[in-house]
Amino acid sequence: MPDLKKVLGALLHDVGKPIRRAGLADRDKLLENIKEIEKSQNIELRNLHDTASKIGKRSVAHTEFTQLILNLLLPPEEASRIKPEKDCTKKADRKAAMERVGSGDVMDELKKQLQESGFKYGETTPMLLPQWMLLKTKYLNSVGLCSSQKSWNYEMGRKEFIENLKDIFEILKDLNKSNKDKFLEKYKELLCYLFDKEIWVPVKPLDPEFIINLRGMTYKEALNGSDYPEVARRLISMLVWAGNVYNRRVSYGLINTVLNILKATTMFVPSAHWAALVPDISLYSHSRLTAAFSTVCEMRDSFIMLTIDTMGVQRFVASPREPAAASRILRGRSLIVILALDALTKYALHLFEVPKTNVLVEKGGAVDLILPVRRMEDDNSKKKRRRKDSISKEDRERLNTLEEVAAKLSDFLGSDIRFIVAYTKPRGLNHITYLKAWLSFYGAMEGGKTRGRRTYGIMSVLTELERELAKKKAVLRRSESWWKKVGGYDSLTKEAILDGDKFSVKVGEEDSDYFDGVAGPGKLQVGDVLAGVTHMSLAAGSAGRGLAGVIGIHLFGSASEDDVESFVKKLSSKLFGNCRHTCLHGYVDEFEVAVVPLLPVRSVYLLLSVRNSPVYDVRDPKQLAAAYRGIAKLLDELTQLLRENGNPATDGRRGWGTYIDIKIVNAPHAFILTKAEDVDVKNAFEELSAKIRDLLGSADVEIGFDFFAYYHPAVYNAERGRYELVTIDEYEIIGLAKMDVDRFGDVRLMYAFSPSRLVTLSDYVNMVLMGKGYLTVVDEVKRRNENAKRFRLLDVIPLYAGGDDLSLYGKWSHLLYYLAKLHRSLRAALYPLTLSLSAAIDRDHVPLLYLYRRAVEGLELHAKRYRAAGAIESDVVALEPPECGGAQVDLKNLYSAWNFQIFEKVLDPFTMPYVKLEEWTRELYILSSLAARYETLEIKQHRAPATRLRERSLQLKVYYAYVCVRRKDELEKLIDTMKRLGIGEDPILLYPSSRELDKALKLLSVAKPYLDLVLLAIRRKDTVQPLETETP
Repeated sequence: MPDLKKVLGALLHDVGKPIRRAGLADRDKLLENIKEIEKSQNIELRNLHDTASKIGKRSVAHTEFTQLILNLLLPPEEASRIKPEKDCTKKADRKAAMERVGSGDVMDELKKQLQESGFKYGETTPMLLPQWMLLKTKYLNSVGLCSSQKSWNYEMGRKEFIENLKDIFEILKDLNKSNKDKFLEKYKELLCYLFDKEIWVPVKPLDPEFIINLRGMTYKEALNGSDYPEVARRLISMLVWAGNVYNRRVSYGLINTVLNILKATTMFVPSAHWAALVPDISLYSHSRLTAAFSTVCEMRDSFIMLTIDTMGVQRFVASPREPAAASRILRGRSLIVILALDALTKYALHLFEVPKTNVLVEKGGAVDLILPVRRMEDDNSKKKRRRKDSISKEDRERLNTLEEVAAKLSDFLGSDIRFIVAYTKPRGLNHITYLKAWLSFYGAMEGGKTRGRRTYGIMSVLTELERELAKKKAVLRRSESWWKKVGGYDSLTKEAILDGDKFSVKVGEEDSDYFDGVAGPGKLQVGDVLAGVTHMSLAAGSAGRGLAGVIGIHLFGSASEDDVESFVKKLSSKLFGNCRHTCLHGYVDEFEVAVVPLLPVRSVYLLLSVRNSPVYDVRDPKQLAAAYRGIAKLLDELTQLLRENGNPATDGRRGWGTYIDIKIVNAPHAFILTKAEDVDVKNAFEELSAKIRDLLGSADVEIGFDFFAYYHPAVYNAERGRYELVTIDEYEIIGLAKMDVDRFGDVRLMYAFSPSRLVTLSDYVNMVLMGKGYLTVVDEVKRRNENAKRFRLLDVIPLYAGGDDLSLYGKWSHLLYYLAKLHRSLRAALYPLTLSLSAAIDRDHVPLLYLYRRAVEGLELHAKRYRAAGAIESDVVALEPPECGGAQVDLKNLYSAWNFQIFEKVLDPFTMPYVKLEEWTRELYILSSLAARYETLEIKQHRAPATRLRERSLQLKVYYAYVCVRRKDELEKLIDTMKRLGIGEDPILLYPSSRELDKALKLLSVAKPYLDLVLLAIRRKDTVQPLETETP
């Protein structure tokens, strides 16, 4: 077990930077904020205030603030012994650092030159997004319908980047007085190039509003939007709260809570800018990585990189074969995948006795960890030298235990999902040196040679990890013993039910109220049999709407599966009363609650839903107060249970012991309340804080936030007096969509030479996808109903977001509308990264697994042929006007009029602009029919005789010319309406004004998918109009 105080010091080694910078930006505001914190939290911060008041009057180092912050979390005598600038922290900081560009005089001269050019560049600079490196490669040339370069990978990107910046890096290898001027010239040229790119973000703490509107900006715009004093206020206030609640005692829970605080406040704070090449590494990511390397230095002489990956997620999530309660199962299983991976990750950290800082990258469906290990000693050697490639017996047992638990969890979930554990050979911490990574990344500057080695540093570790994971996947299969345990099949998913399934249930008449609540009224029939995982999925899917809190109960230590099962039964009985079977769903006061037991990994999750309005919005003070009270109620029940029945996990053992993880859903701004004008919110949070203090007597506790899908359309049931979920069969025509970041695997590998950059990039992309994917839909619904008499719903359900992909489903028209809107928002935040997407549309009775598979096929087989493209079934569509040039300019004209953003303009369910085209339904049908005939002709051109093709082509052109002349007035009015709706300058080319009939027919072919869907909206208005609900 590491010295947790030293790990805390490593995590906070740079925490003084944002406070010092806040004083440089606006010292008076910083001092005002410190006084406000003193008043609101009833604490004296005189030393902090006095030090801050001296900024600008004398030289104040950020380490002074760091020491004062440590005093808030530790007793002063213990805090004084923590020296982050020394020992393992100093060594770890160097491992996590980036390239250095020289001494202060170099940076002073650069600052002067930039100011002369009109750019204020200094300590309060905003953050440069790490994607800037792609601008120095041909990544954008390899994506899109007009891409000039079809292939691109990380090796190509690396060489292109080297070629663009080789002058700078050549000088950096030996920066001295003789080449200083040349370096400054090249360095200034690079920064000025980046200043005008929309690839900067302001320094601000995370909150829902900021995430929803997040986009890349120019340097000056981001600089003007930065708010360092607010970052410092929220950071100090949250840390003060943590010090008070944890009573200045260090534990895994406190360290993980501090990590969550840094994520909420410093994700957009540059770690370094002075002496750094560019300010593109997040202080949060850098601090986390430094703490991870510090644990390796403190505990062992070596480390391994370990990944926990999942296989079969798509089949597991989209398992329902029957329409009954399919939506709940889909949502529930998406949640279960997230929770299962979270539980396995925490179990791995517990086994190796390290905090959450050692999670390197969360990739969506996979997690990479850095774990300290010892190498095996060779007893036959007199010197007992250590075998480089062998892990000690103790650590090998830990790894075997983790693999066994992962396999048991896979069997417990009873479907095609499998959890895989793979890891590298042990390496010394000296292997992670920036110099070695530099040699690997910039080896091409030496003629492409890397002195006999293919890769150095972290790149070789990640390469080996991918290879080991591929090996594990290749040999993975179900054991014969598993098949012998099959005792029946699930009524909804047709999956196998194993003998001894702890939570499998058979629907009986006496349980009708319970199953109506968990699956929806009338969805299950007497005699239906549910596997335990389907039972859990229904419970989780029901509580997923309005999801406000997730409480993870991890009974690590000596607790067995039987102990955890007994605990679940007692917990269920305490929350929901006695049931014929173990109830996993019910109501606690006015809150809907679900229990998700994951016995093999000794974890149980409680999901709490707030359903006091059509839409749960964490920005609403009343709803936030309800969330605090609901979580406090569950914590109170949990504390009583642990005290009454004893702790199933023995205290005093190594590792995490009994550990409670509290997540306030989608609330980076309020998982620890720092400011509230509403008295009710303040009182509710004080109640929650008191319950956490009580619980700390029985378990270790972490409080944080995470992003979850918490929106699902719901209508008010006056008879039951509550909101109830809308089911898929109310939509008649549904859609399912997937979105993926293009070539992100290669992009990650390209960034692997710099661990801090890799972590920053992964953290940022993950946050953008999850934050925008889950929060934007709520913002859209609330915004569009501000002045509405009846509350109208957006019938879209975000399913999953994370890593590099996103999934959602719902009413077909609402899905396309929101997908277009979301894509535009994501593209603005992730530039220059692009995304591809696919949508499948069908009747509501079509099995979701079939629809899911079609969406995946559309993405992989059609959209990704081009990248930065979309697919509607097998039709490839442009997502935005392509950037084409040269000889392909005509192609740009063909596609720019018709792109995915049309759906945002035409299928808006709240204003229904598509009805303006209803007058020309006949013309739309004719145009669509012509496009279909042209496509058929194109398909047959390689099979039919040339003479016949020319005849048919001529007939089609004549027919098109006739239609243009015969219906000239109607078509011109139709085109004018299209233009007013924003479809494009020349959406349709008419004869004889355009005599290029081949081009006109090609344009019709491009337009056909859009025309067909507009016609569907006109013909079936009921599948576009939003559902409405009362608001009692």
